[in-house]
Amino acid sequence: MLPYEKVFLLSLLITELLELPTVLLSYTLFIKKNINANVIITILFCSLLTIPYLWFVFPSIINTNYFILVGEVIVILVETVIYFFYLKINFLKAMIISLIANTFSYYIGIELIKYILVKS
Repeated sequence: MLPYEKVFLLSLLITELLELPTVLLSYTLFIKKNINANVIITILFCSLLTIPYLWFVFPSIINTNYFILVGEVIVILVETVIYFFYLKINFLKAMIISLIANTFSYYIGIELIKYILVKS
């Protein structure tokens, strides 16, 4: 079994690899604007900003069995605000995009991490 920090780094990499194309596709479908460097940097920044909180901060301050659910909701809200302000998109559309990306990366990411950890 890998140490917690290495599993975190693996999770961060998988999240970036899953969420970037998911958000780009959602952005293209819902916002109908051209993708530029600002969009890509903002998407990557969101995960780099929020994942450490989900892995290292929230477990120590959210005292419930549902800390992952509560943490993911907080992550979705933070990313929504970032998309709203930095990408200048409608708040509801920003929330939908964040919800899609985080739901996808959560469920697929867990399966990928399990698969990788079993193989290592």
